[in-house]
Amino acid sequence: MTKKSQARLQRDAQKKKEEEFFKNNNVWSDLEAIKQSCEAALYEANFQLSKFFKDEEVKNNLPRETINEVIISIRALSDDIKKFQNDLNMIASKHMNRTGGAISPDNIQEYFGIFEMYNQWTTLYNACVKPTIMFIAENIDAAYSAIEYKKSLQIQAENATNPEVVTDVEPK
Repeated sequence: MTKKSQARLQRDAQKKKEEEFFKNNNVWSDLEAIKQSCEAALYEANFQLSKFFKDEEVKNNLPRETINEVIISIRALSDDIKKFQNDLNMIASKHMNRTGGAISPDNIQEYFGIFEMYNQWTTLYNACVKPTIMFIAENIDAAYSAIEYKKSLQIQAENATNPEVVTDVEPK
C-alpha cells in the first residue's frame, strides 16, 4: 500500500471536517431563532404604541413643546412597524418549514444569504425604529412624571385644608 501524499491527507481531512459539519449544524433552527428575536423587537415597538393609545391621561400630559413631534413619530412608527413586519415575513418565507441543519454547501450559501437579510433588517430596525421608540418613551415618561407631580400637588392642597393634618409644629 502506498503512502498518501500530504495534499491527499489535507483533502481527506477537509472532507471529513465538512461531513462532520453537515452532521452537526443547526443553521435553519438558528434562522428561526433570529426570526423570533426580530418578532420580539416588533412586539416591543407595538407595546410602546399601545401604551400611548390606552391612556388618555398620558396623551393629555405630554410635554407641550413636543406633542406634535410625538404624534408625527407615532404615525411614522406605525408605518415603520407595518413595513418591517412585511419585510420580516418575506425573509421568513425563504426558510419556512425548514429545521435542523444544512445538508450541502448550496444550503450553506442559501443560509448565509438569508442570514445577511436578517442582518440588514436588524441594522435598519435599529437605525429607524429604535430611536423613534426611545423618543416616544421619553415623552411618555415625561407625561407620567407630570401626572405624578399634579397628584402630589393635589394631595398637598388637600392636606393643607385638612384639620387633622398638623402643619404648624416647630422643632425643639
